[in-house]
Amino acid sequence: MLFNVQVLRAVAALMVVHGHAARGGLGLSFVAGGMVGVDLFFVISGFIIAYVASIDSSHFMTRRLIRIVPIYWVSTLVLYALVLVVPHLFRTTSDDPRLLALSLVFIPDPIGVHTADGVPHPTLSGGWTLNFEMYFYATFWIALAFSKRWATLLAAVMLTTAIIVLNVSGLSDSSEVAHFYGYPIIFEFMYGMLAFHLVRYAETHGWREWWPEGQRKLLVVIVAAGLGVLMYSREMTHLAPRWFVSGIPAFFVVTGAVLLEKLHDLKITNRYAVMIGDASYVLYLLHAYIIYGVTRLVIGKVEIWEPLGQVIVLGMMAVCCVAAILVYRYIEQPMLRVLKNRLIKRPARPASAR
Repeated sequence: MLFNVQVLRAVAALMVVHGHAARGGLGLSFVAGGMVGVDLFFVISGFIIAYVASIDSSHFMTRRLIRIVPIYWVSTLVLYALVLVVPHLFRTTSDDPRLLALSLVFIPDPIGVHTADGVPHPTLSGGWTLNFEMYFYATFWIALAFSKRWATLLAAVMLTTAIIVLNVSGLSDSSEVAHFYGYPIIFEFMYGMLAFHLVRYAETHGWREWWPEGQRKLLVVIVAAGLGVLMYSREMTHLAPRWFVSGIPAFFVVTGAVLLEKLHDLKITNRYAVMIGDASYVLYLLHAYIIYGVTRLVIGKVEIWEPLGQVIVLGMMAVCCVAAILVYRYIEQPMLRVLKNRLIKRPARPASAR
């Protein structure tokens, strides 16, 4: 386990939760990052995929499907059932069975709910990011089939080519699905793969011996500054596209955090931070429904003083974290263990080891 990566997962998820709770739920002014947490998630994902594939690329797609699909399907189907039973509690969640079917196989629906960027939403609204994740995984899997050594480069070439072709041809403007596959936010996965190669180069070329004390302090500054910029990058999207103003700071944060752990053994091992990082996927999937459930059923439409509102937001974030950890421990983890034992064949041990 890379502790700093787990903590960054927690940070990314909490950014998204705070954004939905503060602005989406209570209409507050201050938002700590908000949806830019997704950009951090994408860079982390690109790094982790390259990292784990360099260690063991066997059963790559099976492992990815086991990690992503079960809790997403359970969450989506439970949500769909609730929409059918108590539709008055939902505003934008659709009961369209066609959308449900496409959502379960990670295909964007051109007539579904769209974000401000024009990206279609599946039944479970946060699943739009998983459509990008699965697109990246499938591309990387194809690249691995050609060459394990050059997989990251091949994946980057394929993804970049798709972005260029779909945008230059104009298909991205005329088709929502083409817009999705040509959306440059996919560059953020490539930033993560680049971060992996930079870290590996630093490890193998003795960067640790170069100015160790100063290097450690510099990396801490880079991570802190990157997080600071990332938290306010959404305010700069009028200056440059999201994949640049949010993706680049996220790249520096991930690279710096991993270098601190790999080269200098400087890592955050706080059990609660790591616990939230472990449950970050569940937290991302479920938090919006907890937040909007609380704000609509308990708080209602009232103007709230900003400081009091932020205290309420912290309380909702705590509730979301506890719920996510419980679901992770008692629902997701057992499912993952069963599926891994049944679908991933372990190498037979030598007779002498039995």
